[in-house]
Amino acid sequence: MQYPASNPVPVILLLCSTMAPAQQLTVQSPTELTVQLAESCQLSGAAAGGNFGTLNFGSFSQLPQPVQVSSQVSAGSILLRCNLGVNFRILINKGLHGSSVATRQLKEPMQGATLSYQLYQDPQRLQIWDDSSGHGAVATGEAQQFDLHAMLPAQTVAAAGQYSDTLTVTISW
Repeated sequence: MQYPASNPVPVILLLCSTMAPAQQLTVQSPTELTVQLAESCQLSGAAAGGNFGTLNFGSFSQLPQPVQVSSQVSAGSILLRCNLGVNFRILINKGLHGSSVATRQLKEPMQGATLSYQLYQDPQRLQIWDDSSGHGAVATGEAQQFDLHAMLPAQTVAAAGQYSDTLTVTISW
């Protein structure tokens, strides 16, 4: 069959490919992530502001026998959180009025009178909490509470008034 020259001839082309379908290639390479955590400790709770609270012996007119108290959270206890496994030490100095940790003193500011007292690491009050060896421990990674155990021995009270002392707590690791 012949078509007039002015009419286009329809042509159908079929293309066949012998190429395989495109393959997806995966390249894997390890990437290493690292972080270095420095050993650290921080005060927890109210102590984070630098104040452990007040350990209060109470109110007495005489001291014919020893008075013993133990601290609580926000009332003298030390709350500390260090990285897991950190070896740390808590030291407590002689205070403002004692001449050594063995002779800590509470002082009444108006009369200048003093009362002897002592701080201990243990409830039995056998181990004085000092500023050289102090109390050592290994951190759990969680907040840890360290209580102060204090004793005001029997003694003659020289003057009525409010007796106090201020201690410095040092934490080293």
